[in-house]
Amino acid sequence: MLSGLHITNHASTLNPSFLRQIILDHKISVSFTVFVLLLGLSGYSISNASSINNVDPLYGSHTMKLAFAESHNSDGESEDEDHDEQESESEGEDTEDEESEEIDEETESEDSDERDSEEDANKAISDAEDEIKKSQEKIAEAKEKGKITSASEAVLEEAQGKLEEAKQNLESGFFQMAEELADEAEDLASDARMNVLGKNIEDEIEGADEEEIEEQETEIEVEIKNGKTKVTIEFEDEKSKFLLDTTDESVIISAIIDKTGLDESEIRDIWDFEIEDEDSDTDDSTQTARVENAKQDAQDRVSELEQKIDQLEQRIQSLLQRLETGAYFGRMGDPESITESFNISFDGSATSIGDTTAADFSGEIFVESLSTSNNVSTFRVTGGELFVGDELYDVVFGKMRIISHGDPNTNDTILLISEVIDEQDHITTLRLSLTSEVSLDGDLVEPVNLKMLSPQSKIAGQWFLDASAQMTPLNS
Repeated sequence: MLSGLHITNHASTLNPSFLRQIILDHKISVSFTVFVLLLGLSGYSISNASSINNVDPLYGSHTMKLAFAESHNSDGESEDEDHDEQESESEGEDTEDEESEEIDEETESEDSDERDSEEDANKAISDAEDEIKKSQEKIAEAKEKGKITSASEAVLEEAQGKLEEAKQNLESGFFQMAEELADEAEDLASDARMNVLGKNIEDEIEGADEEEIEEQETEIEVEIKNGKTKVTIEFEDEKSKFLLDTTDESVIISAIIDKTGLDESEIRDIWDFEIEDEDSDTDDSTQTARVENAKQDAQDRVSELEQKIDQLEQRIQSLLQRLETGAYFGRMGDPESITESFNISFDGSATSIGDTTAADFSGEIFVESLSTSNNVSTFRVTGGELFVGDELYDVVFGKMRIISHGDPNTNDTILLISEVIDEQDHITTLRLSLTSEVSLDGDLVEPVNLKMLSPQSKIAGQWFLDASAQMTPLNS
């Protein structure tokens, strides 16, 4: 302001050029002043803005710089956080990728394991099928040679059942269970095949001495009587019997070889060879042993039938039930005070019912007394065996009645009915009608000759029987 007053008061004394210079300087000064004012206004705006961000406006430009610095640091921290978040997200993505890879690897591993399990199960089933096929072939060969195969067939049937279970589990996706069942089926089939060969799977694995096993487990009895040979072979609780119309040892041994597969030296080492003279009396101990053996065989057969009674035809089921209750023997009088045992032997021929085929017929049946009433004596059939040609029939159970007429001019009559089983386990009926020229009333102490009536006498619905017979009392 002093400069302005001074300029105004001395204007008259100044020359024009000097005045123009002053005016120009004044304009510049004004412009500068306006610039400073604008700059101040701008600073105030910035300062006011800083107060919004909780910055003290009294700190002036320094506060702006601090605010700027803080803002810059804040942005930096934000950037760092963003960077950290990006890194974290990146790490998370990497972890997810790794977990996904691990899951994929586990899934691939599980799929691989499942494929392996299925392959193992299929292989086990295939092996079992092969072993079952081998067993079937061996059993068929053994049957053709007349060997006993019932035990092997039972084991083979169980093996086939296990194989079916294995296949069902395979279809259901239970591969481990399928493999285990198939392994069991293979072992059972192997056992069945080994049984046919006369050994078991443990013997094969351990390499046991087969000759020693045969000696321990195979029994052969040869009985020659009346020009014929009866051979009995026992192996692992199985029994086979057959009749030969010869006494030639070489023929007998050849037949046993065909049945057992043993060689001649093995047969001779283990067989019980007995020749019974036709006219010689059998000693008491031998007779008793035969009776007891026949009775035991019959009881075993009855027990076997009772165990599978549900599988038998209705007729046999009914007979077994009546046998158990005693109703099978019909109306009887008072029981005998002393039970007496008898042997009835047969020797004759059989003629096929369907054609004219003929075969030899022989054998024996054991009976024991039950009761006598009104000239009717009732007997229980306790066992025995009959041969039609080479076919064996085991006598299982039955009954016999003797009707005594008490008239010397009338023959006593005998009716014997029994159930018999052939080597194929078929159950059939034996019906014999016989007569006696002497009275059978009273105590029988001597053998009595009987005559068989034909065609009333028959067996298995296949053969008419015609033979001479003899009823012999046995010492108790």
